[in-house]
Formats: sequence, C-alpha cells, structure tokens
Amino acid sequence: NGINCRELLNISVLEGGGQIVRIALSIASVLFKTIKISNIRAGRLKPGLAAQHLEGIHLLNSISNGTIQGDFLGSATIEYFPGHGCTENNFISDAGTAGSVTLMAQIALPAAVLLRPKGSSPNTLDYNLRHIKLRGGTNVPFSPPIDHSKNVLIPFLEKFGIRISAQILKRGYYPRGQGIAQFRVFRCTKLFPIDCRRQGSLISLNASVFGNVSPSVITSLEISLKQNFSLSPLITIECGSSISELELKSGLDDEAKLKYISSDVEQTKSSNSSDKISICKYCHTTMVFTAAEEEKFLSSRYQKPSYCKSCQALRKVRSQKRAADAVDSEERLVAQKFSDVDTTHGRKEVQTLGVQLWAVTSTGMVLQSNITIQSAKGNCLSQEQIDDAARVVCDKLRALSLSGACIDTFTADQLIIYLALSPGRSYLLVEPEPTDTCLHLLTAITVAEQLSGAKFSVHLVNPADDQIETIEDIQLTKDASGSKAPICSGKDSLSSTTKMCRLIVCDGVGL
Repeated sequence: NGINCRELLNISVLEGGGQIVRIALSIASVLFKTIKISNIRAGRLKPGLAAQHLEGIHLLNSISNGTIQGDFLGSATIEYFPGHGCTENNFISDAGTAGSVTLMAQIALPAAVLLRPKGSSPNTLDYNLRHIKLRGGTNVPFSPPIDHSKNVLIPFLEKFGIRISAQILKRGYYPRGQGIAQFRVFRCTKLFPIDCRRQGSLISLNASVFGNVSPSVITSLEISLKQNFSLSPLITIECGSSISELELKSGLDDEAKLKYISSDVEQTKSSNSSDKISICKYCHTTMVFTAAEEEKFLSSRYQKPSYCKSCQALRKVRSQKRAADAVDSEERLVAQKFSDVDTTHGRKEVQTLGVQLWAVTSTGMVLQSNITIQSAKGNCLSQEQIDDAARVVCDKLRALSLSGACIDTFTADQLIIYLALSPGRSYLLVEPEPTDTCLHLLTAITVAEQLSGAKFSVHLVNPADDQIETIEDIQLTKDASGSKAPICSGKDSLSSTTKMCRLIVCDGVGL
C-alpha cells in the first residue's frame, strides 16, 4: 500500500504490447505504486518503446509529477515512481509522428480524472478542470479514431460519473500526423459501478466520415453507407426494434469540406440565368453572385471573394486565434513546439478514408464499429474499395446489434481499468469475440487484476435470457494454477457453436 509497494511486471506473455504499458502505468499512478515493467513489446518487429508510447508515458508522468527510468526509444524496461499529482492543469503532448492521440489519451485520462493535486483548493474551478492538448494522428490505422473517443468512449465513461469532452481541432493522418485533439477533463472525487447488461431498443444511428480525400469520395462513402442500411436495417433482439435511417455527422475540422455536392446542384438550378457561379477554394461549394453583385465587383475596388461566407468566418476565427496565441507567451512556446520544428521530414500523406458508426439505445448503450482504409502510395481509392469498406463496417455493427451485447470488445478493454477502480460490483456484457482478438481483452483484465487487487470473472451468457439481470451470487474463482478461469455457464469452452456473449463481472477496489 502506497508508493513503497513495488510491482514487477513481465509482459512477454499474453498480448505483450503497448496496451499493457498503458494500463499498468495508469493503475500504478492512481494507486501510487512503484512499478517495473520488462520485456516491453518483445514479440514485435521493432521491440521496445515507440515514439507514441514514450510521449504518452511522459504525459502521464507530467500529470502524476512522478519519475521514470528507462524512458527512451527502443527501451524494453522502464521503472515508474508515481507522484501525488501536479498542480498544473494544462498539459500538451506531441508525438512528433502520426502516433495515435487516442492511445496517448488512454494512458493519461485515468490519472487526469482521479489524481488529486496538492496545493490547490478543491472548491476552485481550476482545481477540478484540466485541459489536455494532444498532437499526432487522430485517424490512423490500428487505433481507435478520435471520433470513437468523442462519440462512444466518453458516453460510457459518463456512467462511471466521469465528465470529459473531446474536441477535434485538426485531423491528422498517416504518415504526417500533425492532427490536434483537445480534452477537457473534470476531476472526479469518486467512481460509480456500472451495470451494462441490457442492450435495449435502438434510438438513433449515426456516422462520422473522415479522410484527406476529395469531397466527392466522402460523398460516395456516405451514399454507400445509406444504401447499405436502407437495404438491411440495423436490428436488435429486444422487441425486434430496427432502424435504417442514418444521420451523418462531421467533425469540426471537416465541417466545411463535407457539404453535399447535391446541395450545390440544387442551389445552381434555383439561381437565375443571369447569376454568376463561382467555386469556394476551401470547401468547393458553389457560390452564386447576382448580376448586381458582379457589376459592383467590376466597378469598384472590392475584389470578388474566393471563399464562401462560412469559410470566410472560419478563416477569420482562425486568424484571431493565431493572433491571440502570439500574444500569450505560453501559447507562443506551444506554437514553436508544434510548428517551428518539422518532424515529418517531408513525408506526404497517403489517401485515407474512414467512418465511425455508432447507434444509441434506450438503455444508454452505444454500439459501434469503425474502419480506416488507405490507398497504395501514389494511387487513389477505387469505388470498389469504398463500397467494401461501407459493407464491412455496416456488417460489424449489425453483428454487434444482433448479438444482444451492450459493448464491443475494443471499447470494453478501454473500460477495464475503470471497472477495477470502481467500488462495488460492475457488469459489462461484451460481444462474442473471435479467437484472433480475444487475447487483447484477457490481457487488460489480467493486468488490472494483478495491479489493483480487483476480482474479475467472465461468464458465457445468452442476452435473451431474462435471468441475466438476476446474476448476483456469481463466485469469482481462479483455477489451481492461479490464472483467471472463465466460468462458461454450462459451456465447456469459449468456442461454442452458438456464439454467446461474455458477461464480465468485476468487484472493484474503489479509491
């Protein structure tokens, strides 16, 4: 108990990657445990810590006000001595590459939410509110897109009593990165256990399409998504509820770029024949000028605008922000760190296109699926690739909805640390998991159980069974070897012919 307790963690087993480092250091920082981690990413092609892992570790250390040994590129062993929190409430981290900002946020958010900085009054807003600005890849392969954090992860964290908001200031793609996301985090005095055992009926179906491609490619994916759901609606097992209407949303950075071409066509058709048509240089929408306006531009010193009114307002806001940043000395140092040093080495972005789907249910669950695809260098994405991406991401969401689960695997493993730190018993009904990805969630549970002292068990259940809400007397057991033994509710193995959901039960340690 306390900072003198030292944990030794060899992560050459199980998943063995950066996920273990993130979970282990986050729990150690909150519980004030000194920890030594060895064999980091031993099975990877490039073993040891990468740039995004290092930046996330340094960010966590800044929040904790602790000490790290072995924090360098390629390091296979680190030792972490957590502090008791930093009084500073503004944190900035730059991966210098297209390293995922969402993975950097994963390691930092638990400490930002739960650590109590010394020397501040708990009654002041500055004490409770923290700003974390991250720069890197916001939408890159092999990591959750920032749209997932904003629309899926945060609603689940709110169930624990956590208040976080995410803002996309600029999107960053592989390999240049340079995207910027900002998190506003309110410190939480206590966590609450959660009960996610009932999926409920569908309320809304949403999509956020992103990419560094032309507006026509974005529109093509949006149309393909709508057609996919119109042909095969999203259905849940509860009362057979279904939904086929897809509501398209866009991030702040892409708001002007994702306007429909169809709206431009309608605007052009409705204009008079004497009107003049121009195209906005930024968002490529159609601008219509009357004959009187054209004459004004020709007969006066006023120059014909190259941007539509929305983009003019956006450029004005950005100009004012740059001016304000230049006045403030702290922000000027940030600008120097983010802008003056070119860490991309002239690398050009490859074409990236992706979508985040999420469906909200009557019980407050958020079902999700996402996909990010890239073109080969120098090539453009084909219509076949776009249609395949739409089909795959829609099929994933349909499978999750029909399973009766409350959460997907990839979101669930991000919640394990909060389950362990919450007081009392929590329930999480997770989708049936293919054998090729089951190690990820098992790793998160194993590490959280070892470091926090929380007790986990996994049960195979049928979501359609009314008795799922009466499971109160589950015995959390371990097998003779000391490893976690899933209780399979009458099934002999996790790979049964009838895919059943996994009910994760956790008795958390509280804070």
